[in-house]
Amino acid sequence: MYGSISGSGTRSGAACLTRTSYSAVFSVVTPKATRVIDRFHVMRHAILAVDQVRRRVRSVIARRRWQDLDAEIAELDRQWR
Repeated sequence: MYGSISGSGTRSGAACLTRTSYSAVFSVVTPKATRVIDRFHVMRHAILAVDQVRRRVRSVIARRRWQDLDAEIAELDRQWR
């Protein structure tokens, strides 16, 4: 969950997972420590956020395509009747 990042042996800062529950515990257990987020976790959160947006956009586009296709089929049905 966390590790020392100071060179003197005393814990002046720590890397911590960025979840809210961990952050709350971290603040209670080590109130004077500086929180640090490493590059891996920053990139992981960014990639997950972009992926969530991409999935939402794809689902909206797919729904619109099906709605357009359904409307086109309904129009063809009306023309052939």
